Amino acid sequence: MKRTIVSPYKLETEELLSRTSLESQKLALMGEVSYLKLKLVDMEEKQIHGVERQHKAESVVNLISELQEQMCRFQQEINCRIREKTGQADSIPQKACNTGFTDAQIPDQGLACDGSPEEVTLQELRLLKEKVDHLEDQKSQYERRLKATKAELSDLQQLLLSKNAEIDSLHTQLLARPLSTETSEREDMYRRRLNNKHQELQRLKTGMESLLVANDEKVSRQLSKVIINVCFSLLVQE
Repeated sequence: MKRTIVSPYKLETEELLSRTSLESQKLALMGEVSYLKLKLVDMEEKQIHGVERQHKAESVVNLISELQEQMCRFQQEINCRIREKTGQADSIPQKACNTGFTDAQIPDQGLACDGSPEEVTLQELRLLKEKVDHLEDQKSQYERRLKATKAELSDLQQLLLSKNAEIDSLHTQLLARPLSTETSEREDMYRRRLNNKHQELQRLKTGMESLLVANDEKVSRQLSKVIINVCFSLLVQE
């Protein structure tokens, strides 16, 4: 008789422990999924702002290219005037000018007096070329970061799908187990706790998303100010 009483109790205890273990695994997986979702949102925001920064960098490079062409034409005009003044316009062929501004395209300093407007302009051309090279290097860095972000984003999405599949499997196992009255009450208690934890995770996710958006907006504003300052300085030099 004692065995008959103890055996069902033991089975019920084992069943409860098994369910508790499954619920704990499910809760841990849901926490991990929430974390992955937060990271996924963060990566998506970084990808969006990375594309915006790339477009801004391309706009600045295009603007610099236009200024560069204007400076090139101005340099040709200066070269012609210098040759006319030195009497070498007929003997020295006019040098072609491209957007590269290599040292071979810059006239000898002996043709212009120290501190002359022509030499000042040539110095501005050199500075302009350095700034263009710097902006193009930044653009290349943005492109590499964007490519790496897309790859990491794809990996996170795959991991998130696998975790969701594990949660669905655990949920199916829980539903397939038979329930006694006492076990059902305890099951409801654990489910309520699980729901409370899930709500806390959702609130945490919302807070983290707000912080990420605010931080990305701040970074975007700072980048815009830097780009505007660079453009303004170039326009002043022109």
